Amino acid sequence: MDIKIKFIFLLLIMGVVTTSGCISSGEGNNATITPVNATVDHYDGSQASFDIPSNWTMYTFLEPWATFAIRNFTPDEISFFMMFSLEGDDNMTAQEVLMQTMSSPGQTIISQRNLTVDNASAYQIVASDSGSSDTEYVIQTVVIKNNRVYLIIVATNSAYLNQTQNDLDFILNSTILKG
Repeated sequence: MDIKIKFIFLLLIMGVVTTSGCISSGEGNNATITPVNATVDHYDGSQASFDIPSNWTMYTFLEPWATFAIRNFTPDEISFFMMFSLEGDDNMTAQEVLMQTMSSPGQTIISQRNLTVDNASAYQIVASDSGSSDTEYVIQTVVIKNNRVYLIIVATNSAYLNQTQNDLDFILNSTILKG
């Protein structure tokens, strides 16, 4: 996946979050990243805590409104992970919320599934976008817990889709949502 496209996508997401007023200014950046062992780090932020493979680099500059990580597969190929939370609507399911965000033209849904994150129902869609020289994939997961909507977005390319999905499953299985 072209690195420029990934960062444009990230900036677009950050722009939406910023303009929608989702940035919380009252909390400080108290996130910590602690090595658990040689292959796993533990992230503990204001909205969530989780284990993450240590080959992902965590960034805390977006705390408290978002969590951000990058994994470099090669100098030109990266995957990124972003989680943020918003006030939710208990009348909507995770699937309904996610389907509203998947209206981008050119995206094809590859798979969808129900799952559980921190004892809450979640819904995940893997979508492809063949608009560039290499097929890009976006894995979006929505969890609704305690009237908060958690959106987890992971982007990667076809060469790293399986490994990235495995890493995401590992992260989600250890996630504790704090909202």
